[in-house]
Amino acid sequence: MHHIDVSGISLQDIQIFLAAAEHENFTRAAQSLYLSQSFLSKRVMALEKATGLYLFVRDKRGVTLTDAGRLLQEKLKNINEDVFRAFQQARDLQAGVEQSLRIGMIRLGDYFFLDTIMKFRNRNPQIALRAEQFMFKELRDKFVDGDLDLIFTTTYEIDYLPKTHYNSLILQEAPLVAVMSRENPLAGKKSIQVSDLENQLLLMVHAQDSPGFVKMLDDLFGQHGFVPRVSYYAQDGSSQLLNVLMNEGVLVVTKYFLWNHADPRICQVPIESTSGGIGIAWRKTNKNPALEKFIRHLTYSDISGVKL
Repeated sequence: MHHIDVSGISLQDIQIFLAAAEHENFTRAAQSLYLSQSFLSKRVMALEKATGLYLFVRDKRGVTLTDAGRLLQEKLKNINEDVFRAFQQARDLQAGVEQSLRIGMIRLGDYFFLDTIMKFRNRNPQIALRAEQFMFKELRDKFVDGDLDLIFTTTYEIDYLPKTHYNSLILQEAPLVAVMSRENPLAGKKSIQVSDLENQLLLMVHAQDSPGFVKMLDDLFGQHGFVPRVSYYAQDGSSQLLNVLMNEGVLVVTKYFLWNHADPRICQVPIESTSGGIGIAWRKTNKNPALEKFIRHLTYSDISGVKL
Protein backbone atom coordinates (compact mmCIF):
# COMPACT_ATOMS: atom_id res chain seq x y z
CA MET A 1 0.00 0.00 0.00
CA HIS A 2 1.33 3.43 -1.00
CA HIS A 3 2.08 5.74 1.92
CA ILE A 4 0.40 9.11 1.45
CA ASP A 5 2.63 11.96 2.61
CA VAL A 6 0.02 14.59 3.55
CA SER A 7 2.70 16.85 5.02
CA GLY A 8 3.48 18.12 1.53
CA ILE A 9 -0.15 18.75 0.54
CA SER A 10 -1.50 22.25 1.10
CA LEU A 11 -4.99 23.71 0.81
CA GLN A 12 -3.78 25.51 -2.31
CA ASP A 13 -2.88 22.13 -3.86
CA ILE A 14 -6.45 20.97 -3.30
CA GLN A 15 -7.81 24.21 -4.77
CA ILE A 16 -5.55 23.73 -7.79
CA PHE A 17 -6.72 20.15 -8.26
CA LEU A 18 -10.40 21.16 -8.03
CA ALA A 19 -9.92 23.96 -10.57
CA ALA A 20 -8.09 21.61 -12.95
CA ALA A 21 -10.80 18.99 -12.47
CA GLU A 22 -13.55 21.52 -13.18
CA HIS A 23 -11.97 22.93 -16.34
CA GLU A 24 -10.14 19.77 -17.50
CA ASN A 25 -7.66 22.23 -18.94
CA PHE A 26 -4.57 23.36 -17.04
CA THR A 27 -4.33 26.73 -18.83
CA ARG A 28 -7.91 27.76 -18.06
CA ALA A 29 -7.60 26.41 -14.51
CA ALA A 30 -4.44 28.47 -13.95
CA GLN A 31 -6.16 31.59 -15.32
CA SER A 32 -9.11 31.10 -12.96
CA LEU A 33 -6.71 31.04 -9.99
CA TYR A 34 -4.39 33.79 -11.32
CA LEU A 35 -1.47 31.35 -11.42
CA SER A 36 0.98 30.42 -14.13
CA GLN A 37 0.21 27.26 -16.08
CA SER A 38 3.65 25.82 -15.30
CA PHE A 39 3.21 26.31 -11.53
CA LEU A 40 -0.24 24.69 -11.61
CA SER A 41 1.03 21.74 -13.61
CA LYS A 42 3.92 21.20 -11.19
CA ARG A 43 1.60 21.26 -8.16
CA VAL A 44 -0.75 18.75 -9.77
CA MET A 45 2.19 16.41 -10.43
CA ALA A 46 3.39 16.90 -6.84
CA LEU A 47 -0.07 15.99 -5.56
CA GLU A 48 -0.14 12.86 -7.72
CA LYS A 49 3.30 11.86 -6.44
CA ALA A 50 2.40 12.45 -2.79
CA THR A 51 -0.82 10.45 -3.05
CA GLY A 52 0.31 7.79 -5.49
CA LEU A 53 -2.74 8.57 -7.63
CA TYR A 54 -3.05 9.14 -11.36
CA LEU A 55 -5.58 11.97 -11.32
CA PHE A 56 -5.51 13.06 -14.97
CA VAL A 57 -4.97 11.50 -18.37
CA ARG A 58 -2.85 13.88 -20.42
CA ASP A 59 -2.84 14.05 -24.22
CA LYS A 60 -2.39 16.64 -26.97
CA ARG A 61 -6.01 17.81 -26.64
CA GLY A 62 -5.72 18.52 -22.92
CA VAL A 63 -6.45 16.55 -19.74
CA THR A 64 -9.33 14.41 -18.54
CA LEU A 65 -10.01 13.04 -15.09
CA THR A 66 -9.28 9.43 -14.31
CA ASP A 67 -11.81 7.43 -12.29
CA ALA A 68 -9.68 8.07 -9.20
CA GLY A 69 -9.53 11.77 -10.04
CA ARG A 70 -13.29 11.97 -10.47
CA LEU A 71 -13.84 10.25 -7.11
CA LEU A 72 -11.43 12.66 -5.40
CA GLN A 73 -13.19 15.62 -7.03
CA GLU A 74 -16.54 14.43 -5.68
CA LYS A 75 -15.17 13.94 -2.16
CA LEU A 76 -13.30 17.26 -2.04
CA LYS A 77 -15.65 19.55 -3.98
CA ASN A 78 -16.98 21.32 -0.88
CA ILE A 79 -13.69 21.60 0.99
CA ASN A 80 -13.11 25.26 0.07
CA GLU A 81 -16.51 26.24 1.44
CA ASP A 82 -16.05 24.03 4.52
CA VAL A 83 -12.65 25.52 5.34
CA PHE A 84 -13.87 29.09 4.79
CA ARG A 85 -16.96 28.40 6.90
CA ALA A 86 -14.83 26.98 9.73
CA PHE A 87 -12.62 30.09 9.82
CA GLN A 88 -15.67 32.35 9.58
CA GLN A 89 -17.40 30.56 12.45
CA ALA A 90 -14.24 30.84 14.57
CA ARG A 91 -14.04 34.53 13.73
CA ASP A 92 -17.71 35.02 14.65
CA LEU A 93 -17.17 33.24 17.95
CA GLN A 94 -14.21 35.46 18.76
CA ALA A 95 -16.27 38.56 17.84
CA GLY A 96 -19.17 37.48 20.02
CA VAL A 97 -21.52 36.63 17.15
CA GLU A 98 -23.83 33.83 18.25
CA GLN A 99 -25.47 32.77 14.96
CA SER A 100 -25.08 33.21 11.23
CA LEU A 101 -27.32 33.06 8.18
CA ARG A 102 -26.03 32.41 4.65
CA ILE A 103 -28.17 34.11 2.00
CA GLY A 104 -27.87 33.83 -1.76
CA MET A 105 -29.74 35.83 -4.37
CA ILE A 106 -29.97 36.32 -8.11
CA ARG A 107 -28.96 39.63 -9.68
CA LEU A 108 -31.93 42.00 -9.81
CA GLY A 109 -32.64 45.59 -10.77
CA ASP A 110 -34.87 46.14 -7.74
CA TYR A 111 -33.96 44.76 -4.32
CA PHE A 112 -37.30 45.72 -2.80
CA PHE A 113 -36.62 43.44 0.17
CA LEU A 114 -33.31 45.07 1.16
CA ASP A 115 -34.82 47.45 3.74
CA THR A 116 -36.52 44.48 5.42
CA ILE A 117 -33.19 42.63 5.58
CA MET A 118 -31.51 45.71 7.07
CA LYS A 119 -34.22 45.99 9.74
CA PHE A 120 -33.66 42.33 10.64
CA ARG A 121 -29.92 42.90 10.95
CA ASN A 122 -30.39 45.97 13.14
CA ARG A 123 -32.81 44.13 15.43
CA ASN A 124 -30.62 41.01 15.63
CA PRO A 125 -26.97 42.09 15.93
CA GLN A 126 -26.10 38.66 17.33
CA ILE A 127 -26.82 37.12 13.89
CA ALA A 128 -24.20 37.53 11.19
CA LEU A 129 -25.75 37.82 7.72
CA ARG A 130 -23.64 36.56 4.80
CA ALA A 131 -25.22 37.62 1.50
CA GLU A 132 -23.90 36.98 -2.00
CA GLN A 133 -25.21 37.25 -5.57
CA PHE A 134 -25.00 34.47 -8.14
CA MET A 135 -26.19 33.52 -11.59
CA PHE A 136 -29.09 31.06 -11.70
CA LYS A 137 -27.12 27.81 -11.95
CA GLU A 138 -24.48 28.65 -9.36
CA LEU A 139 -27.17 29.86 -6.95
CA ARG A 140 -29.18 26.65 -7.38
CA ASP A 141 -26.10 24.41 -7.08
CA LYS A 142 -24.88 26.09 -3.88
CA PHE A 143 -28.37 25.92 -2.41
CA VAL A 144 -28.85 22.23 -3.24
CA ASP A 145 -25.35 21.43 -1.91
CA GLY A 146 -26.26 23.05 1.43
CA ASP A 147 -23.87 26.01 1.16
CA LEU A 148 -26.74 28.49 1.57
CA ASP A 149 -29.46 28.60 4.21
CA LEU A 150 -31.89 30.59 2.10
CA ILE A 151 -32.16 32.01 -1.41
CA PHE A 152 -34.00 34.92 -3.01
CA THR A 153 -34.92 33.96 -6.55
CA THR A 154 -37.70 34.07 -9.14
CA THR A 155 -40.99 32.29 -8.58
CA TYR A 156 -40.42 30.18 -11.69
CA GLU A 157 -37.12 28.89 -10.28
CA ILE A 158 -38.84 28.17 -6.95
CA ASP A 159 -41.62 26.28 -8.77
CA TYR A 160 -38.95 23.97 -10.21
CA LEU A 161 -37.66 22.92 -6.76
CA PRO A 162 -39.10 19.65 -5.39
CA LYS A 163 -41.77 20.52 -2.81
CA THR A 164 -40.87 17.41 -0.81
CA HIS A 165 -37.48 18.90 0.13
CA TYR A 166 -37.97 22.67 0.16
CA ASN A 167 -40.30 25.28 1.61
CA SER A 168 -40.93 28.60 -0.09
CA LEU A 169 -42.51 31.99 0.46
CA ILE A 170 -43.65 34.33 -2.31
CA LEU A 171 -42.72 37.93 -1.49
CA GLN A 172 -44.13 39.85 -4.44
CA GLU A 173 -45.85 38.95 -7.69
CA ALA A 174 -46.45 41.05 -10.81
CA PRO A 175 -47.05 40.50 -14.54
CA LEU A 176 -44.09 39.34 -16.58
CA VAL A 177 -42.56 42.03 -18.77
CA ALA A 178 -41.05 42.04 -22.25
CA VAL A 179 -37.70 43.83 -22.15
CA MET A 180 -36.87 45.30 -25.55
CA SER A 181 -35.14 48.03 -27.46
CA ARG A 182 -37.17 51.20 -27.95
CA GLU A 183 -36.71 50.58 -31.68
CA ASN A 184 -39.01 47.55 -31.41
CA PRO A 185 -42.55 48.31 -32.71
CA LEU A 186 -44.03 46.88 -29.48
CA ALA A 187 -42.12 49.41 -27.36
CA GLY A 188 -44.83 52.03 -27.77
CA LYS A 189 -47.57 49.91 -26.21
CA LYS A 190 -48.69 50.22 -22.59
CA SER A 191 -49.07 46.43 -22.41
CA ILE A 192 -49.03 43.47 -24.78
CA GLN A 193 -50.61 40.03 -25.11
CA VAL A 194 -48.59 36.81 -25.11
CA SER A 195 -49.71 36.32 -28.73
CA ASP A 196 -47.88 39.56 -29.66
CA LEU A 197 -44.61 37.70 -29.07
CA GLU A 198 -45.35 34.95 -31.62
CA ASN A 199 -43.51 36.75 -34.42
CA GLN A 200 -40.78 38.23 -32.22
CA LEU A 201 -37.26 36.84 -31.86
CA LEU A 202 -36.77 35.96 -28.18
CA LEU A 203 -33.66 36.05 -26.03
CA MET A 204 -33.54 32.94 -23.84
CA VAL A 205 -31.61 31.42 -20.94
CA HIS A 206 -30.08 27.96 -21.35
CA ALA A 207 -32.20 25.17 -19.85
CA GLN A 208 -29.23 23.91 -17.81
CA ASP A 209 -28.82 27.37 -16.26
CA SER A 210 -32.48 28.06 -15.42
CA PRO A 211 -34.77 25.09 -16.05
CA GLY A 212 -37.57 26.89 -14.22
CA PHE A 213 -37.38 29.86 -16.61
CA VAL A 214 -37.43 27.62 -19.69
CA LYS A 215 -40.34 25.53 -18.38
CA MET A 216 -42.32 28.65 -17.51
CA LEU A 217 -41.94 30.06 -21.02
CA ASP A 218 -42.58 26.71 -22.73
CA ASP A 219 -45.83 26.36 -20.76
CA LEU A 220 -46.82 29.98 -21.41
CA PHE A 221 -46.26 29.87 -25.16
CA GLY A 222 -47.69 26.35 -25.42
CA GLN A 223 -50.95 27.55 -23.88
CA HIS A 224 -51.17 30.11 -26.69
CA GLY A 225 -50.39 27.59 -29.41
CA PHE A 226 -46.94 28.60 -30.63
CA VAL A 227 -43.27 27.74 -30.25
CA PRO A 228 -40.97 30.71 -29.58
CA ARG A 229 -38.46 31.81 -32.19
CA VAL A 230 -35.15 32.06 -30.34
CA SER A 231 -32.45 34.52 -31.32
CA TYR A 232 -29.75 33.87 -28.69
CA TYR A 233 -29.20 31.83 -25.51
CA ALA A 234 -27.22 32.99 -22.45
CA GLN A 235 -26.54 32.06 -18.81
CA ASP A 236 -28.99 34.58 -17.39
CA GLY A 237 -31.03 37.61 -18.34
CA SER A 238 -28.33 40.16 -17.52
CA SER A 239 -26.08 38.50 -20.12
CA GLN A 240 -28.67 39.38 -22.76
CA LEU A 241 -28.79 43.14 -22.19
CA LEU A 242 -26.36 43.91 -25.01
CA ASN A 243 -28.53 41.92 -27.40
CA VAL A 244 -31.58 43.85 -26.17
CA LEU A 245 -29.76 47.14 -26.82
CA MET A 246 -28.88 46.00 -30.35
CA ASN A 247 -32.53 45.05 -30.96
CA GLU A 248 -31.60 41.41 -31.51
CA GLY A 249 -34.65 40.14 -29.64
CA VAL A 250 -37.06 40.44 -26.72
CA LEU A 251 -36.32 39.17 -23.20
CA VAL A 252 -39.25 37.95 -21.07
CA VAL A 253 -38.55 38.29 -17.33
CA THR A 254 -40.03 39.31 -13.99
CA LYS A 255 -40.45 43.08 -13.73
CA TYR A 256 -37.93 43.22 -10.86
CA PHE A 257 -35.12 42.28 -13.21
CA LEU A 258 -34.77 45.78 -14.71
CA TRP A 259 -36.96 47.83 -12.41
CA ASN A 260 -34.42 50.62 -11.93
CA HIS A 261 -32.48 50.25 -15.17
CA ALA A 262 -31.52 53.74 -16.31
CA ASP A 263 -30.62 53.15 -19.99
CA PRO A 264 -33.18 55.12 -22.03
CA ARG A 265 -32.71 52.81 -25.02
CA ILE A 266 -34.39 49.95 -23.15
CA CYS A 267 -38.01 49.64 -22.04
CA GLN A 268 -40.12 46.94 -20.44
CA VAL A 269 -43.72 46.35 -21.43
CA PRO A 270 -46.08 44.38 -19.12
CA ILE A 271 -47.48 41.15 -20.60
CA GLU A 272 -51.18 40.83 -19.77
CA SER A 273 -52.57 37.74 -17.99
CA THR A 274 -49.13 36.58 -16.83
CA SER A 275 -47.53 36.40 -13.41
CA GLY A 276 -43.97 36.27 -12.16
CA GLY A 277 -42.27 37.45 -9.03
CA ILE A 278 -39.66 37.00 -6.34
CA GLY A 279 -39.69 34.63 -3.40
CA ILE A 280 -37.48 32.79 -0.97
CA ALA A 281 -36.79 29.09 -0.55
CA TRP A 282 -35.14 27.04 2.18
CA ARG A 283 -34.54 23.36 2.92
CA LYS A 284 -37.16 21.72 5.14
CA THR A 285 -34.51 19.95 7.19
CA ASN A 286 -32.58 23.16 7.94
CA LYS A 287 -32.96 23.79 11.69
CA ASN A 288 -30.80 26.91 11.86
CA PRO A 289 -32.55 29.08 14.52
CA ALA A 290 -31.43 32.23 12.67
CA LEU A 291 -33.26 30.99 9.59
CA GLU A 292 -36.50 30.42 11.50
CA LYS A 293 -36.26 33.93 12.99
CA PHE A 294 -35.56 35.48 9.59
CA ILE A 295 -38.54 33.76 7.95
CA ARG A 296 -40.84 34.97 10.72
CA HIS A 297 -39.49 38.48 10.21
CA LEU A 298 -40.24 38.34 6.47
CA THR A 299 -43.69 36.89 7.01
CA TYR A 300 -44.73 39.77 9.27
CA SER A 301 -42.77 42.49 7.50
CA ASP A 302 -44.13 45.34 5.41
CA ILE A 303 -43.32 43.53 2.15
CA SER A 304 -46.68 43.41 0.42
CA GLY A 305 -48.09 40.26 -1.10
CA VAL A 306 -46.36 37.75 1.16
CA LYS A 307 -47.99 34.33 1.00
CA LEU A 308 -46.94 30.77 1.74
